[in-house]
Amino acid sequence: MRFGRIGACIGLAAAYVTLRFAAPLVKPGFISPDFTAFAYTALLMLAQLAFVVSIAGLKMRPKSSALLMLPCALAVVATIFLEMKLVPLRPTPVAALVVSSVFRNLCLMLFGGSLGCLLSFMIREANILVPVAVFAALVDYWNVSWGPLSRVIERKPDIIATASVHMPAPGMPGGSVGVGDFVFLALFFAVLYRFSLNVRGAFWLGYGLLTACMLIVLKFGIPVPALVPMAIAVVGANVRSFKLRREELLAILYVGLLLLMFLLAWLLFVFKR
Repeated sequence: MRFGRIGACIGLAAAYVTLRFAAPLVKPGFISPDFTAFAYTALLMLAQLAFVVSIAGLKMRPKSSALLMLPCALAVVATIFLEMKLVPLRPTPVAALVVSSVFRNLCLMLFGGSLGCLLSFMIREANILVPVAVFAALVDYWNVSWGPLSRVIERKPDIIATASVHMPAPGMPGGSVGVGDFVFLALFFAVLYRFSLNVRGAFWLGYGLLTACMLIVLKFGIPVPALVPMAIAVVGANVRSFKLRREELLAILYVGLLLLMFLLAWLLFVFKR
């Protein structure tokens, strides 16, 4: 069974790499340029999500997750330095840059997936997944909309591009998914696998919501926090499986109110400045 899951990971990685290399060859369709871009984005999103979820499906132990993280991190750093050396060259070796970018993005997903699997061991029971998902979504929404990440996106987009997985769209600039999103995606699904929850329902609901959000990004250029649809999918597909006690519900409410007060205070600070 383990070899079958590893084979699925390798196959999905190959599918992702194939789609990435095929992106420059895809021309806008006869129906509509937007349709071609959206269809290609939907395929690429499916390959990415399935690949990271398949990493969670390996059910790795903490030591295995940590051992996978190290070479992935080193590979990402190596490709960044390689691209820094290649860009100033004239003529610029475009093919080498594309290969390096695809390899770096694959390693980023592997790194995020293994880190998420490692962090998932902090969740000792299924009920804890609910507050983790809700609070992660709220913080991500704040961070993307008004927090530090929004300022980095505006002022230092190159940093975001380096730490994100690029999603090319034929005929459009394309979008990206941050490595942190893959960390939480793997964390959520590693917990779902461990407690035998509704993995399939959460995956397909999450895929639909995330693809719709990415299409909004492509069409209107509005940054959308990916953890919001992820949290909706994970909690929504398993809402009947969570049995929250009264004390847990009150704890979620109190922490949520504190978080809301912090977000309002931050908004007032930003608007005053």
